[in-house]
Amino acid sequence: MVERSRVRGTYRFVTLSIIVPLACIAGLKPAKGAPASQPAQAPPSASGRVIDDRTGLPVAEFTVTFGDEGSIPYWQHSNARRFGNGTFDYDLPPYFDGKEYRIQVRAKGYKAAASRVMRRTETAVKLEFRLVPPDRFAARVILPDGRPAAGAAMRVVTPGEYLRVS
Repeated sequence: MVERSRVRGTYRFVTLSIIVPLACIAGLKPAKGAPASQPAQAPPSASGRVIDDRTGLPVAEFTVTFGDEGSIPYWQHSNARRFGNGTFDYDLPPYFDGKEYRIQVRAKGYKAAASRVMRRTETAVKLEFRLVPPDRFAARVILPDGRPAAGAAMRVVTPGEYLRVS
């Protein structure tokens, strides 16, 4: 491309570069002796058992989900999958691109349990969760003068969870 210069009567040549990945050009094949492309890495996955810690029996019904890296993960309950008979085989959603994650197991009548931090490069991780009864919790809501607040409702949110108020 030729562009007119600010100096009267002179021109300068401007080059434009268009970079197109070779994979986008149809019909091209790797040259002989060129290294083969890397095989796709297996998606991160975990499987294992979920056991009642008191009885040693498999937990009949439970959900498994993942959490972002960090000490208090933000559990992705919208991606929770149901499993039963004490076994699960869980794959991370394809859009999750974090470097580290944890798995959380939840079952009615049990305290939620979380796995160790796992790296995205780990595949076919085997886990065992031993679920225990939930901690007891009791509270009383009182008014500023110390009297009980009749009809008050209380919600408890544990670390890594969230509460939506509408």
